[in-house]
Amino acid sequence: MRKAIAFLTVLVMSISLFAQTDVAKYGDKGAPEVRIPQTWHSNNSRTEDFLLVLTDSYNDGWDGAYMDVSVNGTLIYDDITVASGASPAEFILAVDDGDIVQTVYTAGSWESEHSYAFYDNNGALVASDGPSPGAGIEFTVSITSDVPGCMTAAACNYNADATADDGSCCLTNCTTISAGGGSYDSEITWEITDAAGNIVASGAAPSSEFSCFDDGDYTVTAADSY
Repeated sequence: MRKAIAFLTVLVMSISLFAQTDVAKYGDKGAPEVRIPQTWHSNNSRTEDFLLVLTDSYNDGWDGAYMDVSVNGTLIYDDITVASGASPAEFILAVDDGDIVQTVYTAGSWESEHSYAFYDNNGALVASDGPSPGAGIEFTVSITSDVPGCMTAAACNYNADATADDGSCCLTNCTTISAGGGSYDSEITWEITDAAGNIVASGAAPSSEFSCFDDGDYTVTAADSY
């Protein structure tokens, strides 16, 4: 049973990051990249397939919550949800350039554990809501054949497959920040500050994200709301 009275636990540690330009950080294959799930497929009847991912951070289901998804006013998914032990739940959405995608979200219990996100045909995040989603979101589909990424070969996150530079090139310290993996991830937050005390990165669990840090000393602070 969850505790009735919350208290704060704080973990602080210091790290030092310094670029080593003479060492291949990730070998000949380059920096790690986000990969589209194996369930991804091409839909020949429309332009592209987008991926909708429903997540429950505690993996005990959406606790009575559910969602409808429409494209151009036509209901595509009705009352979709996350079953206990089935997070993340993935759904394919076939779309054309210029389509209007809308969601209608009905809340349940433990809303701080619920979130959802749409990813385009290149695996890039295009829209999301949560934790604690609102009544719904709307976005216009934009289809591109470009592959965004870093096109500077000297960068530690160089992407040889990129056809459009997205400004993400990192010439110092490529870093992956991951948080989560335990119980009650929704209670966890973290931040990283530089030597001057400026917050350079922050977030909550569950998360895994790429960051580029300049050379220097940093402090990582993690907190648990319970």
